[in-house]
Amino acid sequence: MIFQIQKEERSVLKKLLSNRSSIIMIVGTFIALTIFIFQNKEIESKQSVIVTTVQSISPPPSESVVAKKVKVEEVEPVIIPKILEVQKIEITTGERKQQKDLIIETFTWSTTKKASASVKYVIEILNRENQRVLKEETVNSQFVFKQNTVGIYNIKVSQIENGQLISFGERSFSLTAPENSNPKSMSSYVMKFVSKRNCYKVDLPSYSTAKKYFIEIYRDIDKKKMVREIWADRSEFCWHSSRDGRYYFRYKYLDYWGGSSRYSKMSEIIFPISPMTDF
Repeated sequence: MIFQIQKEERSVLKKLLSNRSSIIMIVGTFIALTIFIFQNKEIESKQSVIVTTVQSISPPPSESVVAKKVKVEEVEPVIIPKILEVQKIEITTGERKQQKDLIIETFTWSTTKKASASVKYVIEILNRENQRVLKEETVNSQFVFKQNTVGIYNIKVSQIENGQLISFGERSFSLTAPENSNPKSMSSYVMKFVSKRNCYKVDLPSYSTAKKYFIEIYRDIDKKKMVREIWADRSEFCWHSSRDGRYYFRYKYLDYWGGSSRYSKMSEIIFPISPMTDF
């Protein structure tokens, strides 16, 4: 009895195993079929892309090409003018002079090129900031520069012939204020009464660089008691006073460029006996 039951159980187990194998085979077959279909579709898609690409790059039908004739014009050769060698100009300066507030500098130069009707000189003066102060033309090999401003300058001289530069030279120079002379002292001086101006006049030495005069008047020669200070635009001053006796003074002058001379030594001035007397 027991043996019979065990035999039936083995028979059922074999059927179950047989059914499981069938199921696995069916599933495997389905998966393989699905992969095969997918691969075929991918191959067809690639073939379609290749065909389309080949069609797009196919050359167009051949056509006959006719070349256009280009008209060639003859070009005249460019004539380059011959550039002359620019010679150097040596510039020299002369003796510096002064006229009131003007400083005068004279320049001369020489070149190997002879002067002619077609030759001229162009002179340029530039200041320290490289700004042009003046520009002039001349046929002479000399130029006089007048300026009232001290400083560093640069002169350029260009020799032009028929519109072409043939010689050139430049040099820098400095304009400085002339040195002021030491004021001269005066011996005993009797002042002059000027009735038109109603004052006592004193004449001072004249100096070429003087623009203004400054006078100090003292009661004593030791400069302990000052009586008056006077500014004068000329080499003289006028003292409006009813004083008498002896006085002492010294003076200095200011130049056109802001400089000043030294003071003179003390000089004596004397009022005349009568103010109404014209000496």
